[in-house]
Amino acid sequence: MKTTIKLKHFSFLTLIGIGLVFQTISAQSEGTSINKNTIMETTNKQEKKMNVFYQIDITITNPEKFQEYVNHAKPLVEKFGGKMLIRGQQLTNRNGKIDGKLVGIMEFPTVDTARSWYNSKEYQAIIPIRDAGSVSTFILFETIKPHTLD
Repeated sequence: MKTTIKLKHFSFLTLIGIGLVFQTISAQSEGTSINKNTIMETTNKQEKKMNVFYQIDITITNPEKFQEYVNHAKPLVEKFGGKMLIRGQQLTNRNGKIDGKLVGIMEFPTVDTARSWYNSKEYQAIIPIRDAGSVSTFILFETIKPHTLD
């Protein structure tokens, strides 16, 4: 049986709640016992995990220098627990002004690790290479506790 749920207004917590309901139904159909404490533990874990991201807007001015920068930067990002989530070329800007031709999103486990990566001696040493190969903007942001937009 296929069920379709149509949502007009919803919050992230509502979606988590719906997901937990479906997990509960699925687990119960498989014979696994799910109780209120299990659901609360899952919800609390999801709420406590607040991701930290760098949004990067880049215009490459010297491809060779920029590639040299990437070759040095990638292992440093990984060393600090980060990972590149999105690398892409800007296709259309719908609102506001973005000067970069490329866009990247990097994720780090915590604000401290994200800042430690950027402020590390190793990364600071390759910033001149980055700047010789590109013009870039780095914006650090943290996800916030889900809320409604109503």
